[in-house]
Amino acid sequence: MQVTIIKKVKTDKGWKFEPVEFHGNGKIRPDPRPHTFYLDWYEDGKRKREAVGKFAPQAVARRDRKQHLLTSAALGIKAIDPDQPNGTPLKDATDAYLDDIRLTKKPKTYGGGSNLMDYIALEDKLQRCDNLSTVPEGSRYSGDCLHTAGMK
Repeated sequence: MQVTIIKKVKTDKGWKFEPVEFHGNGKIRPDPRPHTFYLDWYEDGKRKREAVGKFAPQAVARRDRKQHLLTSAALGIKAIDPDQPNGTPLKDATDAYLDDIRLTKKPKTYGGGSNLMDYIALEDKLQRCDNLSTVPEGSRYSGDCLHTAGMK
């Protein structure tokens, strides 16, 4: 399977898809017109397109990633797509952490921790938590997720 980059360009007649031109060094040739890059590929005989942004380096990186994912799937290798959400939702991770704090610490510690979690949720710094599988034995939740994110 081959993944190609195309661009949707604004013309006098409206928006239309055009092929991307590359320099000899593999970089995308700049286009002064307003545009958005798309990935274009076939999956199960159907044409698929996915918008990848306005920046050429981002489009090239996303093309390479998609190419690797499709190749892995064709070879039967299970690959994790970083664009797909996985892990534990932030609310579930913070609730488990605060339950642990409430049981093992003094009330003021719990109050400060719950305020901190409210600020984190408001700032939306962490959407998912993938490190919940590293909980040590004998502990319901270790807070490893928050350590990894630099929030504890």
